[in-house]
Amino acid sequence: MTVLRDHNYLCWKRYAEASVLPQLDLLKQLYEERLVPVFDNLAQQAEGVTENSWQKQMNAPVSNGDGGDLDACAETADDEGTDWLVRMWDLQSGVNGQFCIAVWSHVEKFLSYLLQWEKSLSEKPGDFARKFLAGLTSMAPPSEPGKQLPKGYTWQQIREKYQAAGIDLTAIQAFGAIDLLRLVNNVCKHGEGPALDELKKRESVPGLGNLSEAVLGAFGEVTVKNAYVLKAFGSAKEFILQVVERLAKAEPAGSSELRG
Repeated sequence: MTVLRDHNYLCWKRYAEASVLPQLDLLKQLYEERLVPVFDNLAQQAEGVTENSWQKQMNAPVSNGDGGDLDACAETADDEGTDWLVRMWDLQSGVNGQFCIAVWSHVEKFLSYLLQWEKSLSEKPGDFARKFLAGLTSMAPPSEPGKQLPKGYTWQQIREKYQAAGIDLTAIQAFGAIDLLRLVNNVCKHGEGPALDELKKRESVPGLGNLSEAVLGAFGEVTVKNAYVLKAFGSAKEFILQVVERLAKAEPAGSSELRG
């Protein structure tokens, strides 16, 4: 039915533009304006920690009257500055990882909600569309009293169901960046495991180049850089819009497969 095809495309396009994408923009604004400045010039700030440690030692009373061991004081000051810098790097990577998790969550929810709601469509798509459009201010689609959505899908299931609907997610230009974001999300959540092993096999980050310069440290640990987080925001928006475009181009017969 043409009505269903129009519903699939127009409602989800409106939902993406009115709810999902603005939330990603707001999250990115928060990251750039509130979080990034906290970690600016960490090396310079570490020098300040070293200097403060040195001054504190120089001003401390010396019991033996010989002025203390200046070399030992300098080493202590350097160690404190270095330790502070390493801790801040770890904290920065952790915060960046949390933002990657949030960005991936928006992508996954959008894909899953589309599948869940198309599966639960009534035989009156016009009535459904009215209820749906009334709830666009919320991240989650509107619920119906006494009715629960199906449980979430795995990444493999999502890809298979879209494939059955005539939409090959892997053929979308931004898929590589999104699949990498999925791995980063899993590693940030769970640490070492299959996701990290798979992540290390990737040769590069689309648009950023060397993987180690974006999400991996010198010893193969995940160290999420600012540039990668910003890239993730852009990739997520691009991917969601491309999914909607593919939905618009899908044949009516294929599109109806989304209903389960």
